[in-house]
Amino acid sequence: MHNKGIAVLLISALSFSFAGVFIRFISQDVGTFYQLTVRTLLMTVGFVAIGLFGKSLTKTAKKDIPLIIFRGVLVVLDFAVFIYAVSHLALGLSLFIFYAGSLLSNYLYGYFILKEKLNKIKMISLAFATLGLVILYAGDFGTIHILGAFAALVSGLSFGTTSSASKNLSDKYSIAQVNLYAYLIAFVFSAVLLLISGEAIAITVPVSTWYALIGFSAIFVVAFYGTVYGYKYVQAQYASLILLSEIVFAILVGFIFYSEIPTIAQYVGGALILTGLIIAAKFEE
Repeated sequence: MHNKGIAVLLISALSFSFAGVFIRFISQDVGTFYQLTVRTLLMTVGFVAIGLFGKSLTKTAKKDIPLIIFRGVLVVLDFAVFIYAVSHLALGLSLFIFYAGSLLSNYLYGYFILKEKLNKIKMISLAFATLGLVILYAGDFGTIHILGAFAALVSGLSFGTTSSASKNLSDKYSIAQVNLYAYLIAFVFSAVLLLISGEAIAITVPVSTWYALIGFSAIFVVAFYGTVYGYKYVQAQYASLILLSEIVFAILVGFIFYSEIPTIAQYVGGALILTGLIIAAKFEE
């Protein structure tokens, strides 16, 4: 397995784990679509800057436009429906279904579209990771809101698919350009959703919130740049397992920022997920 690709995916997972900290802070002052519109705009600017600095922006082939638009739509769908999910389900159950959907879409896209082979190591790694997820979030399995569960599944499927689909573009365009496409389109759709949703558009936003939006966007530029880079060199099925380390990092972030003491279930579930990642990394055929 490509060691640098693994390392970059781990950095991405660490970056993703800070999302909760920023969302908790930002959501006190601005709505969902407002912050999504601002964040996708700032990320678009960030990827343009990276592309210009590296002189890596090239002409787009017409045949790639449908996939480019598809990935941009998935970025918005991922975020928007996840908000609906956590509004109708326990957060733990929402995350469980999200991660399960992400793993499923990566394995299916990898097998059917990218022609990646399923082997014993992948299945054993997946089994450990899935068991870890169940132990981590079993305490949140209560009455299931059908539409909420469906939304969480769609969110996970969207994230997994857009990540895997980046492999079909990253061999033709720079990583900055692949991300630029996705977030430019996501910005357009987010702005439209902001206007038609009736959500209040904040005229005055505290300076601290703007700093948080900028910081959140910068961290996610790193996260998604690393995700596309990692998927370019690591099979989608393995890459999706590596990104599950976000859960372990998120537990650490919760402890550092909110003094949230990890439970026994989190220790055991996290250990099982890490075991799955180690098996995948060490014994890949």
